[in-house]
Amino acid sequence: MNDAEISMVQECVTQYVVKENGEGDITITIDVPKRFADLWLATLSELRTTMTEIDSYSVDGSLGDKLK
Repeated sequence: MNDAEISMVQECVTQYVVKENGEGDITITIDVPKRFADLWLATLSELRTTMTEIDSYSVDGSLGDKLK
């Protein structure tokens, strides 16, 4: 078994596109080969963050306040 880390975005996608749509929102599209579908679904479902992290990445500083 090989436990070397790899970048899922670089190695496990067909295409990865980020588009701005409207008033600063973005749409992220990840096209995934069928063999990686379950890996991506599990990984995305397990993503977690904190209010501190949300506030640190918020462009206008108000996203964390909206989620509280």
